Amino acid sequence: RIEAAFLAQRNFIANASHELKTPFTVMAGEIEVTLLQNRDNQYYVKILRSVLAGIKRFNKLSTQLLLLAQTSVELPQKRFTVLRVDDFLWEAKKELEELHKEYLIEILFDLHLTHDLLTINGDELLLKVLIMNLMDNGCKYSDNNRVQVTLTTLPGDIISIEFLNSGDGIQPLDLERIFDPFYRGKVNRKISGFGVGLSLADKIAKLHEGKILVESIPGQVTRFTVILPVHI
Repeated sequence: RIEAAFLAQRNFIANASHELKTPFTVMAGEIEVTLLQNRDNQYYVKILRSVLAGIKRFNKLSTQLLLLAQTSVELPQKRFTVLRVDDFLWEAKKELEELHKEYLIEILFDLHLTHDLLTINGDELLLKVLIMNLMDNGCKYSDNNRVQVTLTTLPGDIISIEFLNSGDGIQPLDLERIFDPFYRGKVNRKISGFGVGLSLADKIAKLHEGKILVESIPGQVTRFTVILPVHI
């Protein structure tokens, strides 16, 4: 177990270093080539846009890595407050659809849900990251940029948030490793990403005494379900 832990840590550091180094290497190369001779304004605009895209990519990755590090240790309970799950769903939907005009996020509610069944005890920032990551993945890896989010309750004061989409899905061999940092299935490598989002979502769920379940039929549907305890 100790050897496995060291190996996982070494792989994580190697992957993180690679992901952090890549955008800087690309940006430095573009700038160096540009400085070799005078260019017209259109060329400079093109390079600046490319560098800006690289900076945004690095910023997104560094934010996810910091959150991943934060969730690797237990948060003090004093950071947890009583929150409403439906608030996170609507906020996440609004932000993602503003950033990605092609996204279509449908939110469905169990008609028997009451105010008491919608409240959980948790960290506001991390729970919002959890919801946004799964919504974003649901749209990004679907065949129509659409995800259906369903909020229900289960016996034992448990709240369930289901993210359902259609598309290529996840291969059986990949299901065992999709929550590993930087792991990306073969089917999903054609879509831009870091392989950090699901690992981060999984850690956030566990930090809140919950879990994430996943089912996928390749070429048909994929379902991620977040299970969290209701605040009593």
